[in-house]
Amino acid sequence: MFMNTTLFSKPIPLNSKGFTIIELMVALLISSIIMGAIATAYKSQQKSQTVLSQRIEMQQRLRSLMNFLSSEIRLAGLDPTEEKEFGIEAISAGSLQFTMDLDGDGDSDGNNEDIVYDFDDSDGDLINDDLDNDGEADAGFASFSRKRNNLAPPDDIFEPLAEDIVAVEFLSILEDTSDNDEYDPDTILTPTAAELDDIRAIAISILIRAKNPDSTYTNTKTYSTASGAIWGPYNDNYRRQLLITNVKLRNIGL
Repeated sequence: MFMNTTLFSKPIPLNSKGFTIIELMVALLISSIIMGAIATAYKSQQKSQTVLSQRIEMQQRLRSLMNFLSSEIRLAGLDPTEEKEFGIEAISAGSLQFTMDLDGDGDSDGNNEDIVYDFDDSDGDLINDDLDNDGEADAGFASFSRKRNNLAPPDDIFEPLAEDIVAVEFLSILEDTSDNDEYDPDTILTPTAAELDDIRAIAISILIRAKNPDSTYTNTKTYSTASGAIWGPYNDNYRRQLLITNVKLRNIGL
């Protein structure tokens, strides 16, 4: 008996073949494009997060320092006994000294009654970090510090208030003596001894920088202070932030 073998040898359909080399290459190319897009988006998001973190960290430290300075400077000239002996003792672009009578004993010999702000080291050697006293840290950044000026050695040291401070400006706003019915007081960076009693407010400008550099960023910005002075450009990889606040001296000129 003769068997028909054609029943067991059907031809393979054309649509059942595997991927060709071209199709595999196209699929690989598409996958590479998608993976590249994902990696780019991830890097962009990571960089944005780094920038945001730096800005938040700078802002927190900057506002903390400014709030502290503002709160204490407002006490300058506090005089419960009305001796009229307390107030701004010295002021320049980057430093400030003021007195007050917190305990009401008629003098400023108390623990926190004679205060100095300046760029000075925190290690107790009192080496000034702003030798020309222009308000800009000589090394590009430094700790801005506070000293209780009436303490005896070795306690009369500068204690750091904030690190990575690039520059500070104390601008004196004098009493408005004009008769033009407008508030337009004179401002001065280095008042004379006779003008110290005429100071009614202080405009504080503080420039801070991030703790760490960013190699993908170059800071070419300039920063304008309350007096109109220009800080920068620094042309480095550090982000910076400027804050300006006016502090009214509530206990002076009463």
